[in-house]
Amino acid sequence: VIGQRPTILNTDILPAEVARDLHETIHSGQEWRGTLQNVRKNGEQYWEEVCISPIADEHGEISSYLGVGEDISARKAAEERQLLLMAELDHRVKNTLSVVLSIAKQTLRTTNTFDRFREAFEGRLMALAQVHRLLTKNRWGAVLLEELATLAAKPYTDTDGPTVVVSGPPLRLGPKDAQSLHLIFHELATNAAKYGAFSVPNGNVDVKWETSHEGGDAFVQIHWCESGGP
Repeated sequence: VIGQRPTILNTDILPAEVARDLHETIHSGQEWRGTLQNVRKNGEQYWEEVCISPIADEHGEISSYLGVGEDISARKAAEERQLLLMAELDHRVKNTLSVVLSIAKQTLRTTNTFDRFREAFEGRLMALAQVHRLLTKNRWGAVLLEELATLAAKPYTDTDGPTVVVSGPPLRLGPKDAQSLHLIFHELATNAAKYGAFSVPNGNVDVKWETSHEGGDAFVQIHWCESGGP
């Protein structure tokens, strides 16, 4: 590049306004600093942080330029990942608040005293927290239906108490469906603890599911079967 004009820095991916600012700045005898995209010899694009300084001769005329470029592609990629994570976090928080609001409204409609509202609302929030922990453990990917059923029944089963048996083909659910289904299992388990199989030592809950296909669509049918209770 020795002896070449600064226009060799121009590439198809360098915005015209950036190239204009760069050239005007160094031609006026000032140092230019900025971040821009460039192209490697193999055609790969990368980000670099650039500093170009004009060098004057003994007469004060610009005789050459000193340019230093640092490859910051890794830093740029990390910044982009951080922005994506922040956007995803914002999306999840909004979704969670929406779910909490829906739970509050539903609980208000089905309870007539503050004590009943508090008991039901706290239980549903705890169920939501449970499935959030499970989703976090799975990096907010898919979770097994088996895990959701077992998690909902866990507070009511021990070695000397009611039992729960889950069975069915491996079935993974995304975060939204997992939240909804876990809240359904929570309601069933709570009802079983108050009036059904989980309210007695010898009670049993059998959760099983089966999948089917019809017209190109996939379906799952879930059975919650209680026995040994009142």
